Amino acid sequence: MAGRVDGSSVFGDEAGTQFYPKVSGSYILSQEPFWKNSVGNTVDFFKLRASYGQAGNLTGIGTYERFTNYNPVPFNSQTGLIPSTALGNQDLKPERQTEIEVGADLAFLKSRVGAEFTYYHQTVDDLLLRRVLAPSTGATTRIENAGQLTNRGIELLLRASVLQKRDVSLDLTATYSRNRNEVTKLNGPGFAIGGNFGAQWALEGYPLGTFYWRAYARNPDGSLLLTPTGLPQAERGVQNNISDPSTAEPQRNAAG
Repeated sequence: MAGRVDGSSVFGDEAGTQFYPKVSGSYILSQEPFWKNSVGNTVDFFKLRASYGQAGNLTGIGTYERFTNYNPVPFNSQTGLIPSTALGNQDLKPERQTEIEVGADLAFLKSRVGAEFTYYHQTVDDLLLRRVLAPSTGATTRIENAGQLTNRGIELLLRASVLQKRDVSLDLTATYSRNRNEVTKLNGPGFAIGGNFGAQWALEGYPLGTFYWRAYARNPDGSLLLTPTGLPQAERGVQNNISDPSTAEPQRNAAG
């Protein structure tokens, strides 16, 4: 069990200091008498473990990114200043990541074969994202505490000591991991977060960075309607209407 208090001036006085607790524990069942008398000859070691903890992201923004800064430009043989295209936001606060993890460790055949399994669920509140703004605002981007994100997944490790001799040994290890990422809450409608030609978006219910682009026209059989040169044709009408997701085609990226 432990706790940590962090603070950073990049977020300003309103954010103050943040307290992050954590606790973990484990229980080795294979040391219990009932275990040795029942399955001790098959499973040499069996441990259950669990942990809970919180952490922050004090490096989520740059030193002066909460301000609308000014950039120097030459003007009439003098030095002038123009506003940055990144709009400031003095209400920013650090992200808070809360994670629960459970798992088990096992060993067989006099510990020559082992396995480790872990499941985790992480929630990120006050998610920091750089929102792409309309040019009419006089800026192009702004960092915001945009909503909530979750990560959940599993990790599996298998190891085996295949050969043990005086002069040579052979150990094999195999790992597998899977993560599912989802934006579970957004403060407002979905928005572009940059990436490939502005096609990567934050959309509620989809992985962060989902490719979201205009809908394509289709034939009655559902196939894409192609131009004479073989390229897909864009659907007519309003495109990328977040209030009506059916007008566009969200596509989960490879990380999702």
